[in-house]
Amino acid sequence: MDIFISWSGSLSKKIAEAIREWIPCVVQAAKPYYTPDDIAKGQRWSTEIATKLEQAQVGIFILTPENISAPWIMFEAGAISKNIGSASVCPILFNVSPTDIQGPLLQFQCSLFSNTEFYKLIQVINQKLGDSCLDDTTLKNSFNKWWPDLEEKIATIQFPSTENRTTNSEPPSSKRSERDILEEILRLSRRSAFSHARAPEENSSIFNNSRKAVTFDYERGKVSFWDSRTEVYEFAIDRLSSGAEVLDWFFQVNDKRWCTPQHLKEFLDCIEEITDLYFNENAQGVFCPGGINKQIDWESTLLMKNSD
Repeated sequence: MDIFISWSGSLSKKIAEAIREWIPCVVQAAKPYYTPDDIAKGQRWSTEIATKLEQAQVGIFILTPENISAPWIMFEAGAISKNIGSASVCPILFNVSPTDIQGPLLQFQCSLFSNTEFYKLIQVINQKLGDSCLDDTTLKNSFNKWWPDLEEKIATIQFPSTENRTTNSEPPSSKRSERDILEEILRLSRRSAFSHARAPEENSSIFNNSRKAVTFDYERGKVSFWDSRTEVYEFAIDRLSSGAEVLDWFFQVNDKRWCTPQHLKEFLDCIEEITDLYFNENAQGVFCPGGINKQIDWESTLLMKNSD
């Protein structure tokens, strides 16, 4: 069973090598892989790496203060996550806090390097072996036997001397601001609750009591209002050209005979979803930051999104 170990930077490389040598001691059928040097990482993506990423059933990402924003780490995370149905992406943190993580790795469960968390990783690896997996007792005994070796080796790599321990244990200089972290939490929380943006086939085929009063069709760029099973009103998002225009549409909808408080509430919720989808920002920040009416360049925005 193939395991891809991703690293970037000298500290991460040493940790990756230690883990690559250690895993087969616990789970003999596992086949860890990592690039032993940075040559391939600095040049065109090699065929060997591409193949290993495609075949990997588990991806272990060694994250340290020096590489939490490294392009190559993000690139490999994106490549493995394409196989998310069959592959497990496991970021392991070394002297890094989960709140320091950003980019594609945010969608995965990050774990601190510890006995409990690393055993969970070994369990994931073992489960993917199918009929060749070890029974729980054997796996636990094997892990307990070899864990002290890995723990000691990682400690030596991170803190080669008492003098360096203080220096190496300092927080990364690239720590995210509290505001950035809070905004990220807000965006992720809002996105997890989104349900107005529907696929076209859902918009046209779901006719039941669970339908939202307001929906957004991403492909057509249309906001639709519904009265039971009937679409009663729609308009294109580029009509929301400013904060004043949003307010005007709100008043227009309110004057319609079919309008209910639910329509108005879901209209506002839908606008929040749209601004997050296109701008990664809340509606106020897009249309009226600081209470100032802002003009929206939808032509450039839609062109850029369609080219992604």
